[in-house]
Amino acid sequence: MDDVNNFLSWYLSPFARVGRKVFNMAISLMFLPFLFISFAGLMDMADTVASSVGSNPLAILDMLQGDKDAPFPWDKLLKSLVFLALVPLFMMRARDAVYPEWTAYIVAAYAALDIVTLLTGESFGIIGVLLGLAFFVVTTLLCFTKTRYKTLSERNADEQKDLKQV
Repeated sequence: MDDVNNFLSWYLSPFARVGRKVFNMAISLMFLPFLFISFAGLMDMADTVASSVGSNPLAILDMLQGDKDAPFPWDKLLKSLVFLALVPLFMMRARDAVYPEWTAYIVAAYAALDIVTLLTGESFGIIGVLLGLAFFVVTTLLCFTKTRYKTLSERNADEQKDLKQV
């Protein structure tokens, strides 16, 4: 139980930072299962389209309108909940890359809007598209931006070295 408490105190700390390597590894590990699920779903959909179009060329129009009897997309809901759970990690990375912390709220807004869309069936049109684009840009920036400043001890060591040179 102490390990869980230590992890949560680090993860939810308002001043914690995380480096680019750890951030990228965490994002990759968290979404690897969803990548496989999506790939398997695309393969199943491709098989369905190929068999439907082979028998009836107009069947593709019915597929584009959506299937009303389709099961609830639990994988998309779970992915959005994982995004919400990763918001503190996005905030730590934003601090480390010296971006404003509100950039992490874009991730939270995108995940929350996705959850609302899944549960209510309502489409938010351009708002959802803009949030998705902003989410992509923020995630890309956080994944590729280097750490912008050093730790306090490293800064003090650099200052001492500069004073000795003068």
